[in-house]
Amino acid sequence: MAGMNAMMNPFQLFNQLNQNAPWWVARRHPEILGDTAYSSLRLFENRCAPKGARHSLVDLNLRPPKWNRLQLPPFEKNLYRERSSTTQRSLAEVRAYREANDISVQGRGVPKPFLNIEEAGFPEDLVEAIQSLKHGTFSRLQAQCWPVALSGRDLFAIVKDEGEGKTLGYLLPAIAHIEHQRPIEPSSGPVVLVLTESRQCARAVEQVVRDLQKYTRVRVMCLCSGAPREQQLKQLEEGAEICVATPRRLVSFMEECKVNLRRCTYLVVDGADHMLAVGFERQLRVIADNIRPDRQTLLWAGSRTMRMEYMAEKLLTEHVTVTIGASQAFHDRRVEQFLVVCEKGEKEKHLADLFQEVQWDEDDKAIVYVEMRQTVDSLVLSLKHQGFSAVAIHGKMTEEEQEWALSAWRFHKVAVLVATDAVARHIDADGVRLVANYDYPRYAVDYARRAKLAVRADGSGMVHTFLAPTDRRRAKELIAILREFKQVPSPELLKFANSYGSAVKPASHPGKVSCYRMVHEY
Repeated sequence: MAGMNAMMNPFQLFNQLNQNAPWWVARRHPEILGDTAYSSLRLFENRCAPKGARHSLVDLNLRPPKWNRLQLPPFEKNLYRERSSTTQRSLAEVRAYREANDISVQGRGVPKPFLNIEEAGFPEDLVEAIQSLKHGTFSRLQAQCWPVALSGRDLFAIVKDEGEGKTLGYLLPAIAHIEHQRPIEPSSGPVVLVLTESRQCARAVEQVVRDLQKYTRVRVMCLCSGAPREQQLKQLEEGAEICVATPRRLVSFMEECKVNLRRCTYLVVDGADHMLAVGFERQLRVIADNIRPDRQTLLWAGSRTMRMEYMAEKLLTEHVTVTIGASQAFHDRRVEQFLVVCEKGEKEKHLADLFQEVQWDEDDKAIVYVEMRQTVDSLVLSLKHQGFSAVAIHGKMTEEEQEWALSAWRFHKVAVLVATDAVARHIDADGVRLVANYDYPRYAVDYARRAKLAVRADGSGMVHTFLAPTDRRRAKELIAILREFKQVPSPELLKFANSYGSAVKPASHPGKVSCYRMVHEY
C-alpha cells in the first residue's frame, strides 16, 4: 500500500483521502468538498509549485466557499421582543433622550433605546451579571445599541469615548445569541467571533468574558500573538462558543485549515478604524468572506471616515448606524493646549525642558505618546539619565511586564509613562497632569481621547503636541479637530497652519522652541 501511494499522482492521493472525488471536481467545484478540503488541496499545490510561481497564501488557501450553492442550517437571529413600556414611549420622548445623551442614529426602523434593564429582555443569568458588574445601570451606548443587536440587525457604531462600556455593548447580546443556538461540538468552530486590533485588546475582551462565566456557561478562547500556538490549537480542538482573535493570528490558522468558521453567525469587529490604519483591510475581507453571508455583523469604530464607510458597505447588510458622543466631547472642561514647533532631533530636549518647567505635585502623572517602539525605549532611557522617573510600555513587552509598568505608574512609583498608542489606547487613570503628543496621532479621535485623559478632577489639564516646522498639514488637522468640537482655534495656530514657504522657522534664536499657547473651553 505504501508503494502504491508513492506511485500515485498527488491529486489522486488527495482524492482517495477525500471520498474519491476527482481532483478536477475539487478544483472547479470547491463547494462539494468544502472550504477545509479545498484549502488543503490548494496548500499542497502551492508547496509543490516552483518558488517563483507561488502566490500569496491569502489568495490560494483562503478561498471562500460558494455560499449560494450550499444549504446552510437556519439559526435564530432576532431575539428582541419590545416591552409594552418601550412601545408606549412616544417618538418625542425618544428624540429627547437621544438629544440629551448625544446619540444620533441612521437606518430603517431603528429600535427605541432602553431606559431600564427590564426592557432588554435578557435571560436571567445576564440580568444577574449586569446587576453585579454594572450595579444595575448601563451606559447610553448600551441603551441604544443593545436593542439593535438583540433585533438581529447589523450595526455600525461610532464611539468616541472608550469609557462607554463598548465591550459589554456587544458581548451581552452575543451571549444571548449563543443561548438561542444549538450547542457546539468539539472542533465545530465558534458561534461568536470577536476581532480586535491588538493582543492587548484581545486579552481584555477575553477577561470580560471570563468574568461573565460566573453567571453563564459560555466558553471563550483567545487567538493572538504572545501565547504558544500549541495551546491555542488545543483550544480550537476543544471548542468554545466565543473566539476572540487578532486578524493576523486568525488568518494564519485559517491558512493551515486549523479553524472552522462554518458555525459562526455573530461577527464583531472591534476597533475597525485602527485595523484599517495598520493595513488589516485585506485580512478583514478574507475572514468575513469565509463566514456565512447571512450572519449578524457589528462594526465598532472611533471615527467615521470614508474608508470606514466603504468597509461598512462591504461587511454590513441594511445596517443601523449609531454615533455616541458626536458633538459634546469634552463638554464643560478647560484644557490648555500647547503646540510645540521644533525639529525632530530637538523633541527629546524640549520634552525634558517641559518636565523641568512643570510644577509637579506628589501625585501628578504624565503620559507621553510615541509612535515607534524603538523611540519609546530610547526616550525612557534618556529621561532616566536626566533624573526623571519614567517607565515604558509597548507591544513587544510581555503581559506581565506591561502590567508591572502600568501598576508602577498608576500607584505613583514613577511619574512618566511613555507608551505607543496601540497599547495605551485603553488606559484610564486619575491624576494625569500632562499629556504629551511626542508623535502626532493618526486620527482626530485619537487626539480627542488623549486630551480627555489629561482632564483632572477640577476640569483643568495640559496637552503638549510636538510638530515639525514643515508639518503645517498636521496643524490644519488640529484646527479641524477643534472646530469639530465647536471650538475657535487660536490666532497663533491659524498663522502657523496657513504660513507659506518651505518651512517655518521655529524661533528667532537658535535652539529655542516656538510654543503656541491655545486655551479652549471643552
